[in-house]
Amino acid sequence: MNRDKEYDTNLLRDKEALDLHLSIIDLIASCSKNNSYGISQAQQLISSDELLDSILSDAIPFVVKKHYFNLLFEIYLRKVEGIDATNRLNLRNVKLQ
Repeated sequence: MNRDKEYDTNLLRDKEALDLHLSIIDLIASCSKNNSYGISQAQQLISSDELLDSILSDAIPFVVKKHYFNLLFEIYLRKVEGIDATNRLNLRNVKLQ
């Protein structure tokens, strides 16, 4: 867990790396929007637990969290016709600190 916080801190210090990281997160979210194949691929890349940990972390500023939250919405929360709902995030099971 300390390694993750250290990685997050270093990423926030490097503006170019952070911009690239956020651009990739936004690209994955855009490719997943109403696209069953994009959603399934994104779910394999990034787990809901990883996204929730980033969103709930005190070390990550809101400016960054909003990109993660958008991705969480697109691949785990949005209802998309023709997609099996078993991989959707059940908000009743989410424990906020």
